[in-house]
Amino acid sequence: MLKSIVARAAAVIGGAALATAALIGFTGSADAAGLCPLDRPCGSVSYNSSTATVTGRISDGNDNADFYQVRWTMNRGGVVQTYPQQKITAHVGQFSYAAFGPIAVADRGNTVGFAVQGCTSGVFGSSCSGWHLSTIVPLPYGPATCAGGYVWRNAFDGDTVCVTTTSRDQAARDNAAASSRVNPNGAYGPQTCLNGYVWRVARSTDLVCVTPAIRQQTANENANPFAHRA
Repeated sequence: MLKSIVARAAAVIGGAALATAALIGFTGSADAAGLCPLDRPCGSVSYNSSTATVTGRISDGNDNADFYQVRWTMNRGGVVQTYPQQKITAHVGQFSYAAFGPIAVADRGNTVGFAVQGCTSGVFGSSCSGWHLSTIVPLPYGPATCAGGYVWRNAFDGDTVCVTTTSRDQAARDNAAASSRVNPNGAYGPQTCLNGYVWRVARSTDLVCVTPAIRQQTANENANPFAHRA
């Protein structure tokens, strides 16, 4: 019978133990079907921007492990640092979690590796499976990476204000309709808006014509452009 999974979390950086933080979506799977290999457990990783920690979640394979061994690594431009190995006791009915962090600001664009193996205790010592590796880059787009649920607005090239997908889609629709909302012979030149429309001003040179409500929404987003960054 398959043994399900663990429960306790602890992570070590420089010998300091950390509690598992709240999670934001797990990434990575053992194989294309999303199942663990038959001969080892599998891990998946997520990044929590509020605590700057990476959490590894362990799913048992068919090896019925008594405990897991976990290794964390940090790849800094090809130079890989390996942190002290952890031992996590297996418990029935739950996942196992191991936390790593907080991740320094300078390291949040580097690849964090999470390797896990399952081990079974015996009379003559322990027998362990092969390792399963998962990786994550906490901030894949650097400091402009958006928190979960937010995306770049893209009202213009290089617009990295983080907004909802609804706002991003609205900006795209407004951009597509821009040429149909202008009066080329208007009082303000070829960018004069038709009645009922005003310039969006996502930046000072943004003269796409939108409704007053969208201009106000854009102004509200610009007022705190870092509000929804990871």
